[in-house]
Amino acid sequence: MKIYSLALIVGPLNLLLAPAVYAFETINNGQIVTVPGTQNSPWTTTGMSVGETNAGTLLIQDGGSVTSTDASYIGRLTNATGLVEVSDVGSQWNISSNLTMGYYATGTLNISAGGVVSNTSAYMGREDGATGVVNVSGAGSLWSNESLNIGFYGDGTLNINDGGKVTNTGLGILGNYVGSTGTVNVSTGGLWDITQSLFVGRAGIGTLTISE
Repeated sequence: MKIYSLALIVGPLNLLLAPAVYAFETINNGQIVTVPGTQNSPWTTTGMSVGETNAGTLLIQDGGSVTSTDASYIGRLTNATGLVEVSDVGSQWNISSNLTMGYYATGTLNISAGGVVSNTSAYMGREDGATGVVNVSGAGSLWSNESLNIGFYGDGTLNINDGGKVTNTGLGILGNYVGSTGTVNVSTGGLWDITQSLFVGRAGIGTLTISE
């Protein structure tokens, strides 16, 4: 009778995990998406288009969190209307790339009651005929940018009030190209903190109003 001894030696085991894959999300055709609610929080996308060809709405509230790793749009193509609202303390939309309000369309971003939005460069009224509007209001409400273009080829309006704050580490430009209009209204405790140069009417029409 022969008895065999079997030794099993297991070395270090390296597991290669595939990176997470996220989708470019489009909110369109009258959709209203809430985070949390329609989508769980946190929600991660590559980019986002809210109002791609017609109407779309994104509501980030009650501490909801959205992260977009690529360029995002509020009102993208002709005749579209996009609306994004980021409200309440802890609610945030963090974008690792550019954000455009009104590419060929109309786009509105409302940040209130302690909501926070961050992105690299921002464009409001990106192309001719487009309109972009951003409203930042309430203590703790913050919009952080690199360069901020208010009226690139189209029309842009930024309203900062009631303790809202906007920062940009790059240029601030109101009315960038011929035919564009850029308007900024800072009132009742609002703050616009610009690290680099500010152009009010670079080649277009620019208006900056600061009031109590």
